Amino acid sequence: MTDENKNIENKQEENQNKPEGNKKWWTKSLNLKQNYTRKLVLLIFIVSIFTCGCKIQTNAISNVEQNKKKSEIIEHTNIEEMKISTPEECKEKGLHYIGKMNVPRIFHKTIKLKDGNILIIGGNNKLKVENTKPHLKGPFANHYNYEYIKNKTAEIFNPTNNSFTELFSMPSQSNYYNIITLKDGNILLCSKKLEIYDIKEQNFRIINKKNLNDKITSFNPRFCEKIGNEYLLECNHSNKNELIKNKCVVTNLIDYSVKYYKEIDFKFPEKPLILGYLKINENELFIYTEIFSPRNKSTKLNGLIYDISKNKILKTAELINFDSCEEVPIATLIEKNKILFAIKPKFGYKLCRPHAPFQWFIYDIDTNQTAKNIDMLYPHSVLVGEPIKYDNSNFLIFEGNKIRQMLDLKTYELKKFDGFEIKNLENMNIIQINHNQLLITGGIQKTNNTINDMAWIYTF
Repeated sequence: MTDENKNIENKQEENQNKPEGNKKWWTKSLNLKQNYTRKLVLLIFIVSIFTCGCKIQTNAISNVEQNKKKSEIIEHTNIEEMKISTPEECKEKGLHYIGKMNVPRIFHKTIKLKDGNILIIGGNNKLKVENTKPHLKGPFANHYNYEYIKNKTAEIFNPTNNSFTELFSMPSQSNYYNIITLKDGNILLCSKKLEIYDIKEQNFRIINKKNLNDKITSFNPRFCEKIGNEYLLECNHSNKNELIKNKCVVTNLIDYSVKYYKEIDFKFPEKPLILGYLKINENELFIYTEIFSPRNKSTKLNGLIYDISKNKILKTAELINFDSCEEVPIATLIEKNKILFAIKPKFGYKLCRPHAPFQWFIYDIDTNQTAKNIDMLYPHSVLVGEPIKYDNSNFLIFEGNKIRQMLDLKTYELKKFDGFEIKNLENMNIIQINHNQLLITGGIQKTNNTINDMAWIYTF
């Protein structure tokens, strides 16, 4: 050890051996401050560790909750992870996932057969999305064209075992104006040509009409309905020099001979844009249209009641003023003299009036007036398909992927209903299996524009 080191060590020993009272007052103060500082630092360190631990635990809980939410979303989108309910479980109240159809479908038709099975026909099974302007930049870039791919297949749903069986025979079309149950139980499919689904043979065949002429051959109907059990009424319209001529053909359902062909001149105040049809009874149609008046720059909903057998317009009605962003309403006969009109948005509606509520109302056929404007529970409710009979005084409202309200036929008011909602899907098909069960199929996945093949039963 060097002398210098020895001197330093000796000084340290001397300082340690000096009594406490010999230290200066400021030295004592400095030592106290150092002790307090050390303790404070130690306390802050302990608190910080505890706080970090809490944050880690909180973040862990938050991550668990987020993963749980993600798993719930996956549960609705990943079919492999969804539990399939048995027919016995489907008897309990609520929404039950029952598996997949044979192919994805949207805009398909369903109808209940005599044996209780459900026939599922056509629709579209793919959506082709194409960017038509990929080379452009700015606001004109990324202009997408959406094209639905037709699906000419059919299958049978059996509610006793919740199975879907694909038919070997295929319909000739993917979309039909209407499908109708005939007197013998066979199904009539309406498009430009008539087609029959034979329930015994389980096949489709084209029907060739008799007594045709050139006008009837070129006839392309937009509407078809049975008149009693013996006749079929088909109607269309054509524009010619601002004059609208409604063309109707009546066909015998026994031998498919054309009984008569009629042209009816509608004397609307202005040129109609499109015609909608609703069968009121075996002799009368309610025909309605959206009319734009350039003079007043307004759009109105006009209607008339047409007697089929007498070939006569019985009465006309001017119902409501229209917004340019609204389509012709869906018309549904909810009682023998009451029609529910439910207005839906046009494509791109949100660009027009994003916050405005839709308008539904009741039209009274006997008084030829609007009986009631309905107060909306949910301002943007869109009626998809006909209301579903819940009991003698209420109809359930299906909105494409949910049922959350019903229409009270005593008060003509909408009431909340504890139903269901299937997330991320829209434009599904719904049909009543029995008095308290609904079959829900198909639709489109909003997140990725894929067509859905899943199916549910809702029991109420």
